[in-house]
Amino acid sequence: MRYSLFTLSVCSLVMSGCGSSEVLPETAPVSGTATINGQPLKSGTVTFHPDGEGNPGFAEIKEDGTFEVTTYELKDGAVLGMHKVTVEVFDSNPDGPPPLPGSEQEESTVPKKYASPETTPLRFEVKPGSNTAPLPMES
Repeated sequence: MRYSLFTLSVCSLVMSGCGSSEVLPETAPVSGTATINGQPLKSGTVTFHPDGEGNPGFAEIKEDGTFEVTTYELKDGAVLGMHKVTVEVFDSNPDGPPPLPGSEQEESTVPKKYASPETTPLRFEVKPGSNTAPLPMES
């Protein structure tokens, strides 16, 4: 019996050390509204590209222009620190098949400068706690 308890104790200690040892950068909730010329976008995607370590955070824009960012887990927000923010919205033909990504038929409803981390003027600092990120754009 003592041997079984000892084995169980050792196995428990060994198992507690197993698993992912990866330490992920801290995130904080980020939500907001994406607008163009003062009007909410009705669809699209928002990406928060961190200046430092960590994965980009993504969000789908809802019909009212609002979004909630996800990086590692659903709606966990974005990595703390400064971010370049990109926004992409594509027109689609409701009567036909969607255009192929990158095709000439695919046309963004927001200026191209907002779609690239190299050219976007949108910057946002994610701080600990809840963050509200308004994303005003002009065409």
